[in-house]
Amino acid sequence: VVPDGSVVTYLDAPGGASFGPMGGPGLSFDATDFFTIQLEAPVTYLLPEGSGDDLDARVPTLPAQLAGTPFLVRPTAGVAVRF
Repeated sequence: VVPDGSVVTYLDAPGGASFGPMGGPGLSFDATDFFTIQLEAPVTYLLPEGSGDDLDARVPTLPAQLAGTPFLVRPTAGVAVRF
């Protein structure tokens, strides 16, 4: 961790962790015999604050729930090449 100096004018970003189930659609197709294209959009439903209160001592406190929608969508795309 680098201490804030006199030239830093912004606050540290708040950290956080949320728990929730994840799932979503995906698509993969072979464009050629050696080239594959993959698309997916996993969706995570973030559980409300306090949902993990029964966890063991390795997580002593849960951070505050982030404001906004309880869903997190992370679309991804990729390619695979086979030789």
